[in-house]
Amino acid sequence: MNNKNGFVVLLALIAISSHAHAQPTSESGLPEQCLELGVEDHTMVIEYVLDNADTLYMYADDLDLDTEDRSFENLSYTLYTLLEVADFAEEPSYAMEAAAHCLEVLDASAVNEETYQQFLNVSGDISEARELQEIFTILEGFQESNMGHGVEEDGLADAVTVAQRILDDGQATIYNADLEVYSTVAMSTEGDPVSTEEDSNPALGMAKADTKGAIVGGISGCAVAGPGCLAAVLPSAAAGAIGGSVLELLNNLWD
Repeated sequence: MNNKNGFVVLLALIAISSHAHAQPTSESGLPEQCLELGVEDHTMVIEYVLDNADTLYMYADDLDLDTEDRSFENLSYTLYTLLEVADFAEEPSYAMEAAAHCLEVLDASAVNEETYQQFLNVSGDISEARELQEIFTILEGFQESNMGHGVEEDGLADAVTVAQRILDDGQATIYNADLEVYSTVAMSTEGDPVSTEEDSNPALGMAKADTKGAIVGGISGCAVAGPGCLAAVLPSAAAGAIGGSVLELLNNLWD
């Protein structure tokens, strides 16, 4: 471990463990800062971390983060940890902090069983997609087949819509497979007998992580907010996508 990085990380972990991240809560049950999040914030954050992937790579040996655990608790902890140790610019730092606050109060177990099963079903379809456009097609098919079946009330339809907007907003930038960081990740897995579709096409893997994170984040935000929850879906979905794709990137960089 690099001594300088190790000392910085130690101080960061002490700070994280010794300070609560309690934030003023809105009527929706979500932290007030969380409500500021939107689709464009997600794109901005992911563009920034992709541009600074070398900084994140530097901490691979210093941070004990579980890049396989996609629970909200771990996503939140990961964002807080990165904010403590990395000197990110003000705007992406603020959005990452808002996402971490939001993820801290989300609870997928609060989502009703039928809604969560529908998420798992569409998530399975997304996992099988072999290109970005196929994810768009899956989401469009889901919306068409489930219209009028209660998905509007539990936030699922709105969460899927946010996921579609996130994909659309980022398809020319953060999902561009020609980005240097994706090329580097893909080259590192060439010849690996256990490599996956996402390993050879990390841009697609990011899109999948964003889509799943947005949907489960949105429906969980709706569950936290309760009746009349739709205003909570957008920021919760954005937070879920930010956390999901940051962890996906770390998993690729540190694998």
